[in-house]
Amino acid sequence: MKRLPSALLLFAIFSLILTACIAGRRTGCRHQSDGWLGRKVSLPTAAQKIVSLSPSITESLYAIGAGDLLIGGIKLSDYPVEAKSLPSVWFFGDYNYEVVANLQPDL
Repeated sequence: MKRLPSALLLFAIFSLILTACIAGRRTGCRHQSDGWLGRKVSLPTAAQKIVSLSPSITESLYAIGAGDLLIGGIKLSDYPVEAKSLPSVWFFGDYNYEVVANLQPDL
């Protein structure tokens, strides 16, 4: 049960800065935001390598034209068809942090 809050925190941080990072890719701006715990979350440059931790985020990234930035996802991501070919960061019902670390994502 202890892993659930950390997964939710990662999802929240991702959700907070996703749109700005995609916009930053096009404008070159730097984004900084406050996370749930009041910690500053910032990216010095626009994200170029993204790991998606949910099927809905994967679909949204493809929908806004940022599918080329995805370098990993979870096995449940099956739309669009290209999402099936992403390396999986999901292992037996939990995130495989070693796979995520090896992919070296920006976000």
